[in-house]
Amino acid sequence: MGPEGVLTGTARVAQEVRDHLALEQGQAAEAQQRRLLERKRLLLEQRVAALHAEFAAEQAELEAALRSSDTSRQAWESQRERASLVRGAAASEVRVSARPPKLQQGNGARRHKSVRA
Repeated sequence: MGPEGVLTGTARVAQEVRDHLALEQGQAAEAQQRRLLERKRLLLEQRVAALHAEFAAEQAELEAALRSSDTSRQAWESQRERASLVRGAAASEVRVSARPPKLQQGNGARRHKSVRA
């Protein structure tokens, strides 16, 4: 060591080696952190892609179900409308009389068995 605390000779060389090793270790740690961050970014992108694919599949399934439901509803409404038209045509073909038909009734008297004592 020199007069003012300055390293000289082999002590200076040894300190430079330690500084160089410390710098390399720091750079290696930074490179490792960058690789880790990149790996996490790729995993995140894969998860997002998987979620997009899952959503697209569910969306297609639900849209197909909705189309089927719409088709069923439209078919039901069409059938209902046809039935209504048929009923309307049938009703116009039937003659409606002013009086309802008379019901046949008996003489109204009840017949009782006589009880003989």
